[in-house]
Formats: sequence, C-alpha cells, structure tokens
Amino acid sequence: MSFGERAYAEWINGHPEVLTSVIPLLVMGLGTPQVAPSATLALKDLTRDCQNCMGPFAHHILQASQDALRCNQLKLSECVRLMYTVGRVLAVLPMESIMNYLNQMLMPYVEELHVLINTVTKLAILSRLKMLSMLFATLDVQGEGDISRFPQPVFLVLQRILPVIQAIVHVWCSDAQVIEVVCSVLKNAVATLLDQSLPLVADMTQILVKSYQLQPHPAALDLARQFVIMYGRNKSHMKLMQSLLCELSSITLHMTAPPHCQNISEYSDILEAFFNLLAQVLKKNAELLASAESLELEKLFQFGILALSVPEALTVKASSSFLVNFISQSTELALLFSVVQSNGESLTLRILRNIGGESPRSALEPLADLLLTMNKKHCDSLSQWLHTTICSEPQPLPRSTVSQRELFVKMVLRERANKRKLQETVREFSLICRGLVGTEYAARLSSYF
Repeated sequence: MSFGERAYAEWINGHPEVLTSVIPLLVMGLGTPQVAPSATLALKDLTRDCQNCMGPFAHHILQASQDALRCNQLKLSECVRLMYTVGRVLAVLPMESIMNYLNQMLMPYVEELHVLINTVTKLAILSRLKMLSMLFATLDVQGEGDISRFPQPVFLVLQRILPVIQAIVHVWCSDAQVIEVVCSVLKNAVATLLDQSLPLVADMTQILVKSYQLQPHPAALDLARQFVIMYGRNKSHMKLMQSLLCELSSITLHMTAPPHCQNISEYSDILEAFFNLLAQVLKKNAELLASAESLELEKLFQFGILALSVPEALTVKASSSFLVNFISQSTELALLFSVVQSNGESLTLRILRNIGGESPRSALEPLADLLLTMNKKHCDSLSQWLHTTICSEPQPLPRSTVSQRELFVKMVLRERANKRKLQETVREFSLICRGLVGTEYAARLSSYF
C-alpha cells in the first residue's frame, strides 16, 4: 500500500481540515509492518510541510509513534524517519509537554546506550545514535530571532548524553561507522542550537579531539570544520578553536610522516577532509589560522605541496584548494606571504612534475587554479620560479623541447583571468610531456603548440 498523501502534503497545508481524516489513517499504518514504510514517509512529508497545523494532532501522533517504537517492529530506516516526525511535532508544543515526551520516549534510549557501550551489539548503538541525530536535526522550537525559549530541548538532551557519547568514542573509536554517526549527532545538535550550544562547545571539542587522537577519521574533520567556522570569531572561543586546529594538524602531520607512514596515499580520505577544513578556515577566517601561535604554517604549506603528489584526484583537489586560499590570503597577511615566498619554488616544481606526467590527467585541473592564483598574487616570483624549474634536473617536463617549455611559461604568465583557457593550456602541454600528442585522446583537444 502506498499513501498518496506524500505527494499532496503541500496541498494539504492549504487545506488543513483534511488532516482530520488523513492523520488517523497514517497513525494506524505505523502499527502495520506492511504499510509502516509508506506511513513514516507520509508523516515525514506532512510534518515538514504542514508543521504549523500539527498542534491539534500532536499528542495522537506522538503517542502512536511511541507505541510503534516500543514494539520493535519497525526497520531502522523507519525508526529514523519517525524521529523526524517526532522532532517536528514536538517543536509545536509547550516546553513542559516537550520535556515530558522526551523523558518518556528518548531517555530510555539514552539509558540503553549506557548499557550497550561495552557490548558487541554495534547495530543497536548505531540505531539509537541515528535516531538521536534525526531528532536533533528537527526539534527546533525557536523561530528566527526568538530567544524566549532558551534553553532549547536539544540543549538539555545534548547536555545529558555527552558523557555517554564520550564513552562510546573511547570504546568504539576504531569503528568508522560509529564515529561517523557520533559526529552526525553533534553536527545536527550544533546546527539546531547555533550560538546556544556555546556552553557545551568545550566538551564537544574535547570529544572530537579524543576521537581523532584514538583513530583519525574524516567525519571528525568535517565536524571540526563546522565548529571552527561557527565559533572561530567568537572571542570567548577563539583560542579553543585555534587549539583545536593545532591538535588536529599535529596529529595529521605526525600520522603521515615517516616512519609511521611510507605512502601518504593510504590516508587520502583523511587528507581530503583535512585540507578541505584548512581551505574553509582560510577562506572564511584566515586571521584565525595566521594568529595561532602553535600552528606551524610552513609545515602545513609543505604538507599541502606533498599532498599534490598522490594519485587520488579528490585529495589533489582539496590540497590545491588549501594552497590556493593560502596564496590568496598571503598578500594581506605577512606571515603567509613569507611562507609562500620561501616555498614557492618547490610548489612550482611539484606542479610542473605533475603536469609532466607524475599525476593522473584527471588531477590536472586544480593545478591550473594554483598557477592562476600564483600569477595573480606573486607574478614576478612565479616568473622566476618557472624559469628556474623548467631548467632543473632531473627535467620535470620530459619529452618537451626547450622552445615548447618556454612557450608554455609565456602562456602561463600571460593568463591572469581566464581559468578555462589556462586549464586547456596545461592539459595540452601535459599531453606533450606524456607523449600522447597524435593519439585519439589528443585529437579531441584544441592545439596550442
């Protein structure tokens, strides 16, 4: 059975009187395994599009949801969808009613998590965390600019479960699925609470760092990016965010350095998330990074250059984004300017080696962005670096003649605005260096040489 109400949720929002017939039908479906998938989907759509009309039906929906969850007949995806409905419906109730329902419906799951931490029932832990995450994403009782209902219910629940989450991280740190869902719980809570989460930021940051120390995971870096962007300009939390960046950078650099690591490509997913984090910080709040006393900016820049050498295109794209933003901000921040000037030649050599054939062709596009940014911000230096590196040994641009290399440099230095044209120039010259000129692949590209 499929509920057509899903498709008509927006229409029903304009005709709330029909909910008197629709809601009982959907609620009844929660108790029937065959129709529960459609019922949970339809309730999710209705509560999303018709939330303001849910008041008269709230207690009926919440009671039926509680009964359905207790029966343990719903699949995990249905339980998570139902928590979406629960969050949206709770948000229209008075605070006292919200807390009463949370104590009845949610706290048993929190208590179960306490018990489950040291067991091998990973699926049960995941299901409860996913349900919490969905509730945190939808239970928002405040309208824009409204501060009259602080603290929010999500704040009170988060405050209560943080010790449980900390214990889960300690025991399950090596399980990527669990850590990913833990980060989702915190991310959704913070997205709902915004500045109201400030009293808990220190505790959440501690959990994040501990998780990354025990077992680095991209999800922790994605969560850190959200924290730093949200709280990096808050005077009371600026030092904490700088400390977070320093900790994560130190762990990542140590993890990928010899003798711990012989091939950084093994950590390509972590490197991708790490450089995306740094790129966003530089783009949104470069001063936070530049003024962090314990952060070794030169090592990070050199690490970004090293990451360009991996074969994974997404990692090269992320490290290029970091370097592009670093270079873009360097003309405004003296410390960054010094780092670029000291390491610009080695960056240029790395770019040319990649163009010359040391990286997949799929990873060439970000290199054009780098050259364009270097030409905009450090034009004279780039000219010097290019003329020096094209003559270096071993030759980074094999199979190309001296005149072809000189023409390539001339075309790079000439282009300061048209990124697409520079990408084509880089692509075409890379074909020459790889010995692919005259092939079917090369024939599809316009000739520049």
